[in-house]
Amino acid sequence: MKKELERSINTQRFLIILLYIFLVNVWTIMSGGFWLLFSFSIVTILILVSFYIRDTKNIKKMLDLIMKSERKKTEDNIKQLIYYDDLTGLPNRRLFQKQLDEVIYHIKKNKTNLAVMTIDIDRFKLINDSLGHDFGNILLMQIAERLNRCITENDFVARIEGDKFSIYLIGLNKSEELESKAFHLIQVMEEVYTIQNHNIHISACAGISIYNHNANADLLIKQADIALYNVKEKGKSNVQIYTSSMNNTSLERFNLENDIRRAIENGEFVLYYQPQINTDNNEIVGVEALIRWNDPIKGLVSPSHFIPIAEESGMIIDIENWVIKSACEQNKAWQNEGLPKIPISVNLSTRHFLQPNIVEMVTQVLEETGLAPQFLNIEITESMSVDIDRAITTLQKLKKLGVQISIDDFGTGYSSLNYLKNFPIHKLKIDRSFVRDIKKNPNDAAIVSTIISMAHHLNLEVIAEGVESAEQLSYLNNNRCKIVQGYFFSPPVTAQQLQLKLLKNNFG
Repeated sequence: MKKELERSINTQRFLIILLYIFLVNVWTIMSGGFWLLFSFSIVTILILVSFYIRDTKNIKKMLDLIMKSERKKTEDNIKQLIYYDDLTGLPNRRLFQKQLDEVIYHIKKNKTNLAVMTIDIDRFKLINDSLGHDFGNILLMQIAERLNRCITENDFVARIEGDKFSIYLIGLNKSEELESKAFHLIQVMEEVYTIQNHNIHISACAGISIYNHNANADLLIKQADIALYNVKEKGKSNVQIYTSSMNNTSLERFNLENDIRRAIENGEFVLYYQPQINTDNNEIVGVEALIRWNDPIKGLVSPSHFIPIAEESGMIIDIENWVIKSACEQNKAWQNEGLPKIPISVNLSTRHFLQPNIVEMVTQVLEETGLAPQFLNIEITESMSVDIDRAITTLQKLKKLGVQISIDDFGTGYSSLNYLKNFPIHKLKIDRSFVRDIKKNPNDAAIVSTIISMAHHLNLEVIAEGVESAEQLSYLNNNRCKIVQGYFFSPPVTAQQLQLKLLKNNFG
C-alpha cells in the first residue's frame, strides 16, 4: 500500500509539472525573449522544490496513519487468534488463565471469594460420531451462547477444549451457592436443542474448585478438572466440589484406563452367562452374555468398575465387538452340541449402537459364526434417543436382518413413553431397581405392573431382571410377567456351567 500511494502521488506531480512547462514554453515562444524564459525556469525550479517539500510531508503523514491502522488491525487479528476460540468466539484457555491470574492478584488484596467451574458435555463424542462434526460444532456454538447469557459481568466464561467450558465466579460465599449456580447452568444447557430438524438432548457435569491463599490459576483449573473427572463417574447431570482426597482418585482413573487398554490387547475379558427362565414351565428360554474382566492381579473385575470409563474413552466399541462375536460363537457351539436353540442377548452401548457401520458389523459376525439372526438379541437402553431418527432407522435394519431387539433397564430413561411406539422392538426388560422393592414400595410395584400391562398391549415380550426372592417372583407372576432373570434361579455362570443347565433345562 505504501508503494502504491507513492506511485500515485508521483504520477500526479509529474503530470502537473509537464502541463506547467508546456504552458510556459508556449507562452514564451509566442511573446519572445530569453530573459523571460530564464525567469520562468527559475520559478519552475522553485515550484518543484516546494512541491517536493510539501508532498514529502503529506506522504509521511499519510503513511504514518496507514501504518498505524494496519499495525492495529494486525495486532487485533493476532490477539483474536491467540486469545479467542475461532468456533464459538469465546475466550480460549490461554486468555482464561491470563484473566484468572489477574483476578487472583486483585482478590488477594480485596479478600473476595473466587471459584473455578469446569463443565463437560456427557457423550459429546457420540454426537460427533453419529451426526457429524459440523452438527457438533453447531451444538457447541449454541451451548456457548447459552452459557454467555447466564453469567454476570464479573464472571468469565471460556471454551477450554473440545466440549469443555470453564467459568470463574466471583463473590459466591458458600458451597451451596456454587452448587446451586452449577445446577442452574447445567439445567439451561440441558434444555432441548433443535438443529437441522433434529431434537437433541444432552447432559452435562461440573467440577468446582474454590480459591485459597496458596492457589494460582494453574492449580485452580487442575483441581476443577479433577473434581469433574470424579463427578462423571457418579452419573449424568451432577456437580462436585474439589477435595484433596480426589487426587488419588484421579490417578486411579488414569491407571485404570491404561489397564483397560492392556486388557483389550491381552484378551483378559471373559463372558459369563445368566439364564432367562419361563416360569410357566421353568425352562431356559434365553441367556444374557455378561462381560467380566479377568485381571491377572485383581482377579474378576465387575463391569460397573470399568464400563463407564471404557464408554467415555471410546474403548467400549472394541470391547463390545469382541462380546458380540464371542457370544454368537458360543451360542452356535451350544447348538452344534444339540442343546436347545435359544437367543443370546448382548448389551450394546449407545455410543456403539449409533456407529454408522453397526448393522454391517452385526451382519458380518452372523455370517462368520454361522448363527441364525433370530438367535441373537441386542439389548439397548433408552438413552439411544439422543438421535431418535437414526436410532429408528438402525433398529428397522436390524429387525429386517432378523435380529431381536430389547430395551434394557426400561423405565429409567426420560424417553420411555415418548418414543416407545416408534421403536421396532421385540422385548422390554424391567430394570432391577424397580423389581428390588416391589413388595416394599407401592410406587415401584405400580411402575412394574404398568410396564407389564403396557408391554402386553403393545404385543411385546416383557422380562423382569434382578429377581432374587420368591415374593418378587410371585408378584411378577400374578401380574402376568412370565419370563424372569436373576439370582433366584441362577447367578451369571461360565459357559461350561450354563451348558450343564441347558442339558437339564429345568429349574423346577
